Amino acid sequence: MAYYWKVRNLEPDTHKKHVADRLLALRAALRRQVTEKENVGELKIATWNLMHFGGGGGYRRSTESLLYIAEIIDHFDLVSIQEVKRDLTQLKDLLRTHLGDDWDYIVSDASEGDAGNDERMAVLYRKNRVKFSRVAGEIVLPPEDTVAKAANLSGDPDLGDHTQLARTPYYLGFQADWFKFKLCSVHTHYGAKGGKDRKIRAAEIAKLAQLLRKRCDDERERELKYLKKKKWDTSASVANYILLGDFNIHKTRDDISMKALTQNGFEVPEDIRGLSTNTGKKEEPFDQIALRLNDERFCQGAGGVFDFRRLIYRSKDAEYYWKSVKVKKLTERAAKKNNDPDDIEHYFTNTYRKNQISDHLLLWTSFKIDYSDDYLEKFVEGEDT
Repeated sequence: MAYYWKVRNLEPDTHKKHVADRLLALRAALRRQVTEKENVGELKIATWNLMHFGGGGGYRRSTESLLYIAEIIDHFDLVSIQEVKRDLTQLKDLLRTHLGDDWDYIVSDASEGDAGNDERMAVLYRKNRVKFSRVAGEIVLPPEDTVAKAANLSGDPDLGDHTQLARTPYYLGFQADWFKFKLCSVHTHYGAKGGKDRKIRAAEIAKLAQLLRKRCDDERERELKYLKKKKWDTSASVANYILLGDFNIHKTRDDISMKALTQNGFEVPEDIRGLSTNTGKKEEPFDQIALRLNDERFCQGAGGVFDFRRLIYRSKDAEYYWKSVKVKKLTERAAKKNNDPDDIEHYFTNTYRKNQISDHLLLWTSFKIDYSDDYLEKFVEGEDT
């Protein structure tokens, strides 16, 4: 359960009331859209790009923002987060002060180089629902099978030394009840919708999906040999792979980036396919959750996008934050723009809210993971399990 004790430290007193009211609104919306949604599975997994999380300056989250972020995360069981910066101070504060002992996290090293943008991948998980199986690593492509070569095969001009994914994907193993799975968190090449950037992005996705597909299939092949030798049930499997994160996929008629994912054996659940996850004017399905699962008992539950914009830091609240809470950034903006309320509102919803929460929306799906009846019924039917 998320912790709320820091609400009492907020000033002025009217702001405590405002934040508590917005937290109640968040909780109600999350219950309606997530935990009480029809056909939701027992395990809820999400991906969320928390823009420059842990970065300094205007990106440093306030206590109020951490309360909101924690509330959203706390309605899921595992959340993969992209754009965690090198400094982990705020991530640790989020866990320790706002999410509490129910939660733990695993984090990758920061990616080096300009394209890596000093970013980490983090996975937060609820300890009483998800168990870390102590499998962890960062995906590195073999030297003979690079991103540049893949793009060149698609007719791209010379891509120089673009050999690896710029932001190293993070690969982890987990178990939740009967469901064992490998999870890979990714943040692919960012850039223009077309041209060189598009081909680099598609090549990154293709190379990663090919590698994980082969790994998944090899794992399943070895598993089947063992199960058949023991004459055990072959419907169960530990060769289940979830590839998720910010793929920077654009909504185009012929999106080679999305095809690079699906044509390499990964399937995006129908109810979240094509959903927009950015907060800009033009809606784009940047974030994805794609599955390659071998457990025949598996059943996917409901999923969706959670849009926080109508609940927190709303456009109608801009004047309140400017004049009553006296947010420094808004005060500076007001002085710069001669106290123009329209400009303040635009800045509040398009810059301040984005920097305090994110420029991405959270994408989630769920899984039915209680296979107890299925297992016991095999005994009733006389099958050797």
